[in-house]
Amino acid sequence: RKDEKQFINVRLQLLDQQYCLEMDRELWQSYLDIGLQQHSWPDQFYKMAKTNDFGLCKQYIMNYIENNKKQLNHCQFELTKQEQQFQTCPFKELSFE
Repeated sequence: RKDEKQFINVRLQLLDQQYCLEMDRELWQSYLDIGLQQHSWPDQFYKMAKTNDFGLCKQYIMNYIENNKKQLNHCQFELTKQEQQFQTCPFKELSFE
């Protein structure tokens, strides 16, 4: 029973993290796409990148997206690992009581 609750809790945390990372990636990808199209970044990006150079700011955004992808891959790995561990657990049906 305790194992079930722990499994569900961890699973929900991982799914929440995955969702947040996916939304963040989509947002930053749209920033990148629009910035490249307009050849301009919002002022806050220049401040975050600590530069006024378009190319360096672009690299900052691309690095952010790449780091996000690594975090997302790790999260998906943890979800898969947890799912595989669940397959070997004695409890097969989880109750939400």
